[in-house]
Amino acid sequence: MVHAADFADRWARQIEPVLEIGGIVICDRYKYTAMARDGSRDVPLETIEATYAFAREPDLTLYFDVPVDVSFDRIARGRPKLKFYEAGMDMGWTTDPFESYRIFQGRVSDIYSDLVKMGRITRLDAIGTVSEVQSRVREVFEDNIDLSSVQVIDQSDRFAQNLSESDIDWLTYSGGGEEE
Repeated sequence: MVHAADFADRWARQIEPVLEIGGIVICDRYKYTAMARDGSRDVPLETIEATYAFAREPDLTLYFDVPVDVSFDRIARGRPKLKFYEAGMDMGWTTDPFESYRIFQGRVSDIYSDLVKMGRITRLDAIGTVSEVQSRVREVFEDNIDLSSVQVIDQSDRFAQNLSESDIDWLTYSGGGEEE
């Protein structure tokens, strides 16, 4: 529930206001992350869907698909060991963190594959260099998102743009702005 509360806050403060004015939001985590993470821990899909029902279906979601060994190597390059929950150690499948990670990520991958089959997310082969993967991302993005009517807002004007165009009553809104 902590993840759901955090996502609900992010939705209300960061995502919804931008969508409200016709903006584009790019997230590295969305409700499908919860479906995979929580579903892998045997939380029923119906429960997850109900918990995140407030968040609309995105126009495009990319699933960066890599084999478990590749994902482990990428994580291991950045830090010395796996985190307890990241490895699925809370599930008690095994006492070996790497083996638990393989089991957990296999389950996560199965759920993402099901979401691909349902047409809710798009699989992207994430093997290769950053440049190669970025080229694939751009191709999928261009095939699915029409940017011809999008007006670019200068980074410094985004808060003002939110204030001027949103239906949200920003005068009574308690979050989302700069800290004083």
